Amino acid sequence: MGNENDVIVYVVMVNGVLLCGEMDFIYTNEIQNQHKGIHQVIWLLQVIHFVEFVKPVISQRQPTSGVLSVMKDCAWNVMIIIVSQNHQSTIMPFRLKVTISYQPNITNIVNYCHEHDMKYTNYCPHHEKLCCPACIYVDHKNCTDILLLQHVLKTAKTSALLDSIELSIKDIQSNIKDIIEDRRRNIITINDQRQIYHHEIKQIRNKVNSYLDTLEQKMRKDIDAAENKANTEIERLIAKLSEKTHVADNFVQNISAIKMYASDLQAFIGSKSIEAEVEAEEKYLHSLTKDGSLDQIRLKLNIDTKLSNIESTIESFGTVTLETKPPLVVLKRGKDKQAQIMSVVPRVVPKSFDEMTLSQISQFTLKVKNRQKPYEIRGITVLPDGKIILADSGRLKLFIVNNNGMLDKSISCQLTGTGPFDVTYIKDNEVAISTSSGIQIINIHSGTVLENIKLTENVEE
Repeated sequence: MGNENDVIVYVVMVNGVLLCGEMDFIYTNEIQNQHKGIHQVIWLLQVIHFVEFVKPVISQRQPTSGVLSVMKDCAWNVMIIIVSQNHQSTIMPFRLKVTISYQPNITNIVNYCHEHDMKYTNYCPHHEKLCCPACIYVDHKNCTDILLLQHVLKTAKTSALLDSIELSIKDIQSNIKDIIEDRRRNIITINDQRQIYHHEIKQIRNKVNSYLDTLEQKMRKDIDAAENKANTEIERLIAKLSEKTHVADNFVQNISAIKMYASDLQAFIGSKSIEAEVEAEEKYLHSLTKDGSLDQIRLKLNIDTKLSNIESTIESFGTVTLETKPPLVVLKRGKDKQAQIMSVVPRVVPKSFDEMTLSQISQFTLKVKNRQKPYEIRGITVLPDGKIILADSGRLKLFIVNNNGMLDKSISCQLTGTGPFDVTYIKDNEVAISTSSGIQIINIHSGTVLENIKLTENVEE
């Protein structure tokens, strides 16, 4: 129980972030009814459902302004710590449901230069910055393409910038969805492999005596542990990406708020700010490929060869490892596909066709086993993992070449006419080749023909 000498302060922790501000009396009144004389309260909050980017002062009555986007109800476990003047403390559990309001605030976007305390009058497309007269004199003396701000603002809301940001947000949402589906398929594959390996272990186990019982159980635990480790890593990434989905939804709401309520200048500056956050999310998603988060995880079982001889001394049933394969998911990036979506002010003048030059990136040589039958390479395409497929109409084959130029695989084409004349990637392990009699869809993993599309007339080379 508290007394009138109790000195109580409050601290609000959200996901490890210390929040400061005034506490609404709606909370303290409930405690004061039980503890007379208490006029302040310590709140240590452990968030059960944390809303990312929510860092306002917590209050049901006065939602904090100056931040962006979400309204979320969070249930928290609360510890009230009553600290007296003699430093003794009493801990009391409490349950509280708090509404956090995270509202858009466009009014914080200012139209003057903080450094020189002057109004923005110009825009430098080279540095992509707003300029006051002092900025031009100090930092943009050599910039020759400075524009009047009033001319730039005419297309602030209708420019391609907001469309570009929205496209990036859609890519992020689509990429998150694709990655989550890919990770879940990976879990199914691992589960299938586990069942296959368990069956293989059982077949071997039938050939040996009871001495192998202990080793078999150890092996099963190793496989299950490896699966659990892989599943844990994948589920952790899925959970994080699910949070990123909320972030992307927030971006969509912010763009909508800017379009509906912001002034031209606010729309321009606000979109620049959101663009930076969107690019950060894009970099995060693409970093997943580089850091191995999207690598395909597989269970790999190595059976000890000594098991073929029952009389051999066997110390272990085998080993289980996790191996990775190149990612199957291909991240979308609309900006790479649509070069026409530029910034508010274009910075680069496109080159004409005559001004373009080609540069060689790499080369490789295929070794000819049968020199009497030369290569007739007619088509080429690049797979998502960087491998190259060559269509050879002379040998009626497809050649799959690694990044280092080494031949990875050759596929004999089952044709009724001549070809293949060209090849293109479709999806997963499927490619299409053109022949004199039509088009074939081929699975490059198995080499089987999935579909024949006949043309009305034969096409000769």
